[in-house]
Amino acid sequence: MINFQRIRFFFNACFISFLTLSISPAFAKETLVEARPDVQSFINFMVNNYGFDKPQLTTMFNTIPIAPSTSNYKNRPVIKQMVGRHDFIPWYQYQAFFIDQNRINMGVSYWQANYKWLNRAYQLYGVPKSIVVATIGIESKYGTEMGVYSVFQSLAVLAFDYSSRKDYFKQQLIAFLVYCKANNIDPLSVKGSYAGAIGQPQFMPNNLALYTTDLDHQNQIDIINDSADAIGSVAHFYHLNKWRTGEPVAIPAVITGDKINVLLRNNPEPRLTLAEFAQYGITPQQAVADSSLPANLISLTGANGPEYWLAFHNFFVIKDYNASTDYAMALYQLSVLIHHDYKLQLKAKIAALKAKEAALKAAQEAAELKAQQAALLQAKEKAKANQNHKTNFNKKTYPTNSFHTAAK
Repeated sequence: MINFQRIRFFFNACFISFLTLSISPAFAKETLVEARPDVQSFINFMVNNYGFDKPQLTTMFNTIPIAPSTSNYKNRPVIKQMVGRHDFIPWYQYQAFFIDQNRINMGVSYWQANYKWLNRAYQLYGVPKSIVVATIGIESKYGTEMGVYSVFQSLAVLAFDYSSRKDYFKQQLIAFLVYCKANNIDPLSVKGSYAGAIGQPQFMPNNLALYTTDLDHQNQIDIINDSADAIGSVAHFYHLNKWRTGEPVAIPAVITGDKINVLLRNNPEPRLTLAEFAQYGITPQQAVADSSLPANLISLTGANGPEYWLAFHNFFVIKDYNASTDYAMALYQLSVLIHHDYKLQLKAKIAALKAKEAALKAAQEAAELKAQQAALLQAKEKAKANQNHKTNFNKKTYPTNSFHTAAK
């Protein structure tokens, strides 16, 4: 006979044993914070120094998957991006990637849509509008490509798993968390680049407190959705990095003779005044009034050989934004093309407005002439009617002695 009571007891015992094993440390799924003492230490640092809530930070860090092993950290997507981004491409390919008619047209449209804020930023900081527009065009394609990565997760992975620059990204992570806390922003809601850059200008977090500005005075700074603040912040960046209003950025160099070889033998990027460069047969393609102005001779890898440019102080201010020479040159050339097309469209618009005004004026003058002609015709007809009336009156005849007879 089957003893159902014993069978029930056996299954109950097995079930309790299973529950016990499933919640034991050996079977529980380990979280990132539990697995990483360095992350625990960072959380405690943020709590003690910046007043963060420990459970909240712990929950945020636990949204990041644990890499199976140290050797597999390099397989994280953001680290793959960081390693791959240093692949070299020559200048002419870099130029073709960032400068095309679509990006120029988008830049003109961005300028037209935000001319008020560009004008205000120029009045405040003296940075050319075309440079500001081109910067946002290179960085985020005018706010249309600001990144799809979680900034918090990207910075956290790079801060703890990207061995070559851990300290740098840890500072970025601190700056990002502090910025979010100060502005009541959910850190998990912010998207950006794989390296943690944010908004239309793609500022790294440690630049947010230094350079962002509330250009439209809305009592908040938003470089993601507010083009006014993005424009003001870019101009503010260049201003604080000593942009010199009215000075050139870069000019193609005209090379005469072979003295350049002597100059480049000792220094691949010599820095001289324009007058000194002229002694080596190197002159700017466009005239510069001040020959004492210093410049650097830079060489870019063109499709048909080296391209030589004279780069002035403002070129290196652009390099403060991104240290790449190719980046600075692409940004400058894009700014020139945007400015050119913007002025052409503005000229065409002004011509169209003038044509419209001329047409309206001609129509108004024609209407006035027609009214004058109508009034003149009416006056003539009235005068004619009066003349006919007078003639008819004079032709009237009365009986002889009629008045005399009536008097009798």
